[in-house]
Amino acid sequence: MHRHADLDVSRCNPRVLVDYARAFKRATTAIALLVLTALPLAAQTTSGTVSGTVKDPQGAGMPTAVVTLTSPVTGTVLTAAVSKGGEFVFASVPPATYTLLVKADGFKPAERTKVVVNAADKLSLGTITIELGGLAETVSVSADVALLQTQSAERSFAVTGDSMQKIAVNGRGFFNMAFLAPGVVANGVSNTAGVESQNMSANGQRPSTNNVTLDGVTDVDTGNNGGPMVAVSVDSVQEVKILTSNYQAEYGRSVGAQVMAVTKSGTRDFHGSLYGYRRSSDLNANTWINGHTPGRDLKGNQLPYSIVPPLDQRDLGYTIGGPVFIPGKFNTDKNKLFFFASQEFEHRLNPQTTPQRVRVPTALERAGDFSQTRDNAGNLFPYIRDYTTGLPCSAADTRGCFQDGGVVGRIPASRQYGLGVNILKMYPLPNSDESLSQGFNYFTQEATSQPERQDLLRLDWNINPKWRASGKILNNKSDRLLPYGSFVLASNLPDYSVSYLFPRRAYSLSASGTLNNTTFVEFTLGYSHNSIDILPDQSNADKFTKTKLGLSAFPTLYPGAVQLDLPPRFQYGGRVANAP
Repeated sequence: MHRHADLDVSRCNPRVLVDYARAFKRATTAIALLVLTALPLAAQTTSGTVSGTVKDPQGAGMPTAVVTLTSPVTGTVLTAAVSKGGEFVFASVPPATYTLLVKADGFKPAERTKVVVNAADKLSLGTITIELGGLAETVSVSADVALLQTQSAERSFAVTGDSMQKIAVNGRGFFNMAFLAPGVVANGVSNTAGVESQNMSANGQRPSTNNVTLDGVTDVDTGNNGGPMVAVSVDSVQEVKILTSNYQAEYGRSVGAQVMAVTKSGTRDFHGSLYGYRRSSDLNANTWINGHTPGRDLKGNQLPYSIVPPLDQRDLGYTIGGPVFIPGKFNTDKNKLFFFASQEFEHRLNPQTTPQRVRVPTALERAGDFSQTRDNAGNLFPYIRDYTTGLPCSAADTRGCFQDGGVVGRIPASRQYGLGVNILKMYPLPNSDESLSQGFNYFTQEATSQPERQDLLRLDWNINPKWRASGKILNNKSDRLLPYGSFVLASNLPDYSVSYLFPRRAYSLSASGTLNNTTFVEFTLGYSHNSIDILPDQSNADKFTKTKLGLSAFPTLYPGAVQLDLPPRFQYGGRVANAP
């Protein structure tokens, strides 16, 4: 069993969390000191910055100009101060598409539409020249061309939510978007259906050096340095941004890729979606290995690996978002509170693409009779030496071999170890003829069941033109059935499947605001937790115990350390290290 929790304050990620209350106290103290001193602090954030310069036709700065950024979907209006030289900076801009408007008395308003701000962008709009004229005339420019990040040397790549919904994503995880970035490759996996951060390498960096954030909060399980720790559906993600190199020092913890996901927020109009995805092995071709794997059952018939490995994936979900109306406080033109909610239900039956081929004890061998046992070349090999005789045991001289009733290779019942016989009873009987199946006598190819439910609720509050806040609750529920086990209780036999209970949840709360023309602050508090319980499946609970298997008397070095009535792990092979 494994349990792990992370508490993330801004970009801080403590390695050891013994007392959450103490950590929270330290975090609130740090925030209080920041507000009192108003000193700049580098912290990881999902907000971007937009800057530029306003000048008149003679090239002089326009400090009297009023510069605003407006979000068409939420109606949020951001205002930036203009310096004597005409420079302006929007220090904290949530990811979205905006319209920039510059106004000044005696000049035509200048408008720039489709200003796309991605997570952590540092965009410069360059020089905006306003022309003489009246307010009734507006000069409008559409910013369809991607803007350059002239204020940052980072190498980054962004994918918007609209693009993600149009891309066929294997596994439907937002982390898969990282592989669209130049210089990013998958390591140690045959496909990217269930890839995590420890399977990705960016520009040659080690996979363990990657970091994943969700709405500015670390989404990495620091117990195994993998992630995402908490999953969210692709239809609930507004955008994903991948920073691969040369990014700023504010991105701490890791030196590899930074994968940042931002969840959707509500808009001033109600929007929703209902979707369903389906994948089935009915439309799949068979694998090459299946088509070329020899195997015969005990009757000599070809094993049914001509059948395509079973696959059945169904994703059903919905999203809904919009304004929250409070009578007497809000109206349709001045919305300040928005919500976004989504749920996705995943039914996943993932195939075992390669057949498992093993050799299990035969019925004769379980009774101590090795007279029909064959070697790797398929030749009879009943020569098992009885060490008590001190005599040789070989095909040329069988005097020192176990014999019973004149049959070489048969061990007398009185010489058999009872616990060892019970251990052999754990294994299933052969289902194929090893003489016709390359020495293997047990073939399986069971699918893995990995259902999951994802719940998301997010609230965004535009408190006033200077301050805004947001909060999110994310919940995952996954009760998996693994026929071949996991990193514990692993096996190459599906006869003792395990249940993998994997609930996860995450909470985050952030607030940002402008203190004055030169100081901006943003606070983020996040908490994530998972719990991993791996136990024998209930269908095996009655038979997969030491009591049921007759192994209660099995010698154990530390009996008091054994918590469950499970048999130990058995490993067969040659010598271990330098032991005999």
